[in-house]
Amino acid sequence: MALLREQTQGLRLLDRRLAGRPIYAQAVAHVETMQRLVRYALPSADRETAADELGQAAALPGRQALDMGRLDDAWRLHETATAAALEGGGAAGLGYARAQQGFVLLDAGRVADAHALIRSARVRDATR
Repeated sequence: MALLREQTQGLRLLDRRLAGRPIYAQAVAHVETMQRLVRYALPSADRETAADELGQAAALPGRQALDMGRLDDAWRLHETATAAALEGGGAAGLGYARAQQGFVLLDAGRVADAHALIRSARVRDATR
């Protein structure tokens, strides 16, 4: 997992220096690789750790897609981040992914849906 974490961190650093567009395809490919690894891992603490890493990795190109106006891609990547955070137990990652999905809905002009999404996330957190 350390190697994948380092790769994600390297992509974050490139994102800060170059902005998202030049490394978007690379970030998406990294997420797709991690998805395959998680999908075929046996249930264990290692799988949960990998899922948490996947959630963090997917949020990066998700935000990049949102910045580029690619709302379908942004939604899909943040949905990957959400599912991974749920499997990995990462509350912070789940909150971030849901908040970003709220921004996708706002950019799509779906204000009521964004409000409902955030409200449901808050209710979910309150019941945990």
